[in-house]
Amino acid sequence: MSLLDVTVYKMKRKQANSKDLEENTNDEPKVRAVSFLQLFKYAKREDKVFMGIGVIGSILASMSWPILNALFGSIVDVFVNYEKGRNATLNGIEDIDIITSEEFMGEVYNLSIILFIGWVVITLSNYLMTTFFPLAALNQIHTIKIKYFESVLKQEISWFDSKSSGDFASRVSADLKRVEDGLNEKLGLAIYSIVAVCLNLILAFIYGWKLTLVVLAISPFTAIATAIMNKVQASFARKEMESYASAGNVAEEVISAVRTVYAFGGEAKEVNRYEKNLVPAMRSGIKRNFITGLGNGVLYSTLYFGMALGIWFGVKLTIGSMEEHSDEYTIGKIVIIFWSVLSAGYNIESFYLRVIFPVPTRSKIQGAAAPHFEAINMARGTAAVIFDIIERKPKIDISSKSGKTPQTFSADIEFKDIHFSYPMRPEVNILETFNLKINAGETVALVGPSGCGKSTLIQLIQRFYDPISGGVFIDGHDIKDLNLGWLREQIGVVGQEPVLFDTSIKENISLGSHNA
Repeated sequence: MSLLDVTVYKMKRKQANSKDLEENTNDEPKVRAVSFLQLFKYAKREDKVFMGIGVIGSILASMSWPILNALFGSIVDVFVNYEKGRNATLNGIEDIDIITSEEFMGEVYNLSIILFIGWVVITLSNYLMTTFFPLAALNQIHTIKIKYFESVLKQEISWFDSKSSGDFASRVSADLKRVEDGLNEKLGLAIYSIVAVCLNLILAFIYGWKLTLVVLAISPFTAIATAIMNKVQASFARKEMESYASAGNVAEEVISAVRTVYAFGGEAKEVNRYEKNLVPAMRSGIKRNFITGLGNGVLYSTLYFGMALGIWFGVKLTIGSMEEHSDEYTIGKIVIIFWSVLSAGYNIESFYLRVIFPVPTRSKIQGAAAPHFEAINMARGTAAVIFDIIERKPKIDISSKSGKTPQTFSADIEFKDIHFSYPMRPEVNILETFNLKINAGETVALVGPSGCGKSTLIQLIQRFYDPISGGVFIDGHDIKDLNLGWLREQIGVVGQEPVLFDTSIKENISLGSHNA
């Protein structure tokens, strides 16, 4: 077999393995997102204390808009009453309560003092929220990173065969960053938004339940319509992400074998293959943007309709109260109700979209709190995959303490009736009823064409894989009964594609020795 034939064969084999990997990845069961509370399963006691302080800060900070709305409405009433008193004095009307300039300034002064105190409390509470949530998040991510890396290094080789080479680096960097985003100050801001919604609605109902109900009447229609749009948009976004992932795998494969691509002049072919994988992403993106525009139109049209309805009904109630000489509805109360409902509505829109109807994608249809709820949902989805790897029990566990550790080792090796095929390609038999005995001290060369099973035999001795049937015996012991760590410590291997770690030559040589 010529060098060219070997190269072509390896390229075809690599493409077949890549195709099998892609099919295997697509066939993997999707891991369901973890629950909200499961996000904190690796939190230590001090992390829970930090989050508790952050929650207190979020609740206190959420009072800012309700307090500001109430104070602003009160200030409006003070100005209106003072102006009414001035007009009454100028027109010679004396049957009305007149606010003097001194009383007017006194009320403004008192309200200003309350605003200042509120500013101090809100500043302190925001500091607690934005300091302790990130601190707890960093501690938890540190713990998760260590557990994740430990778990990855315990998995069997067949598990690595089913993963692309970029999976693990992306998990440690991008995916864990998403989990951190869901645990840091965005969690505090999500709590802030939920509490602010409740407080704003309570405040609005206290000052005028009639107007509050009228303004809120349009909210369910807005939330349901927008949620439907978001669901449709999510399906296109998912397809877009899958297409980009396929294109990324093609790019990674080509760049990793760029010398081979150059050698066979395959640049144009690989560009076309990359472009072919990008086309579905472009089409899905166009459809997704169309749905986004339609959803934004529905959202803002209903929003403005609700505002117009609220203004009309609020003015009608205020005029009715003035005619009845009642203070049930005043200009200040209308301002409080209107802004409280709008503040709640802007956040509750996000709550509907991200909590009641969660979608695993970034949407342009969002209120003020949408990025925070979105970050939490993305963290739940991403954490599911990471936690699943952390908790996965490997079929061949290098960290296991069980198994025999013989006191003597002479290295008699025997393969008995071995049947084996790689888990990624079970339909291709590599070894069938293979038998071989190698006595201690013998030098044995395994010779044959590529793919005949030479490297496979070495990997079976190392117990990277277990045979489908038959057994591998060393000194009469089935290697499945030996302690795996002890077994691999007895074996020295120089692979056909050696890799040097980014350290000194001495440290590379001593990598397999714990005592070096």
